[in-house]
Amino acid sequence: SDWVFNNKVKVGKQCSSLTLTPELLEHSNPRFFPFVTAEAFKKITEEFDLSYHFDLFSSLRELPEESAKLIVGDEDLNLSGLTSISDADAKSLSKHEGYLDLSGLTTLSDAAAESLSKYQGELSLGYELQRKVDSLKSGKEAS
Repeated sequence: SDWVFNNKVKVGKQCSSLTLTPELLEHSNPRFFPFVTAEAFKKITEEFDLSYHFDLFSSLRELPEESAKLIVGDEDLNLSGLTSISDADAKSLSKHEGYLDLSGLTTLSDAAAESLSKYQGELSLGYELQRKVDSLKSGKEAS
């Protein structure tokens, strides 16, 4: 299902570099956008019930700066399109209580790994990053 915005922009599964703005949100499904402005992200979190939209952010390649705090809660979140996250967003996400899919991350700073090691829920990461986080978590449990 594709949409046309202003008779110019094709918005659908094929949009690989389009950034979702509040104006486009009026005519589009946010699930198809790899990039989103902070304003549009905030609007999405206000207008959509995330408990029914587990994969709403699954196509995002990056989170707007310090926006993770807007989606922390107890519902499941699929953020598998992200390849990296900031230390601040990792700290926010560590307080999330639902399932958290970050399986697309290819890199994780030591500070971000430390934050995610405090996460109490079910966390999905790639193998190497999961080992990094688990080793930090094991160190905490041993002390």
